[in-house]
Amino acid sequence: MAAVPQEIAVDAMVQYLQYDFVTALGDVQLPVRCVNSDAYPTNIEGNNQIAVSFKAKIMPSTGHFLHMENPAAFNGLLRETVAEFWSVEYQR
Repeated sequence: MAAVPQEIAVDAMVQYLQYDFVTALGDVQLPVRCVNSDAYPTNIEGNNQIAVSFKAKIMPSTGHFLHMENPAAFNGLLRETVAEFWSVEYQR
């Protein structure tokens, strides 16, 4: 965002802060999966109240850029997550 004019960056931030993530997540009709860092709390129970399909895999000892900090571990968790969609439950 540093390379764009200030008014565009400010507008993008305002739009982001005004976005209703709870309603948007509740409207999702597909399984919701996350690979998150343990550096920030993931409220799995709270997310399940909004999207019953929400599941998260937590990656230890990483920060915001977990996919860059430990690509092998991240890719392993991502592969596991994608593989869940190929299980009998999701085949149609």
